[in-house]
Amino acid sequence: LQGGNLIGHMINTDILPHEECVFFSANIVSGLRFLHSRGFVHRDIKPENCLIGRDGYLKLCDLGMAKRLPCTVQLPSGGTEVVTLAFTMCGTPEFIAPEFVLSTGYDKGIDWWALGCIVVEMYSGRSPFEFDGDLKKTFKQVCLIGMGRESFSPPEELQQPGLEDALDFVQQLLTKAS
Repeated sequence: LQGGNLIGHMINTDILPHEECVFFSANIVSGLRFLHSRGFVHRDIKPENCLIGRDGYLKLCDLGMAKRLPCTVQLPSGGTEVVTLAFTMCGTPEFIAPEFVLSTGYDKGIDWWALGCIVVEMYSGRSPFEFDGDLKKTFKQVCLIGMGRESFSPPEELQQPGLEDALDFVQQLLTKAS
């Protein structure tokens, strides 16, 4: 695709204008809805995996970690079982949902959590859960939100007048029930 990827665009632009954040978010939502409607969870949604076409629209890529959920598995006894949750920890730490870290099992909600992280990064220029590479701090903060002990603390860039809907959107995504 001719436009590179979203992370390259974000690096060149630093903080994206509100209109671009809305447009790119809508593109990712559209891609996730399509993927989820086909029964797949992406499991590695991040700006590097959002390619920009010549027309400016995003396309999700790198489905190497995608998983069909629910899925039917063959049991050693010869029977089958429908599995509705996955447990494999994979993906990129700054975008990993609480269900990964807590090993409680996950479904499509993890892709929506990752979208929330991307939206925060588009508006603020930084990941919401990146603590100078300290994964322990990252995972701790994600787990506290996932267990309902804390709420997501949005950056000041998302608390500006006129961004109430964007802030609400992020807060709905980065919550225990994403």
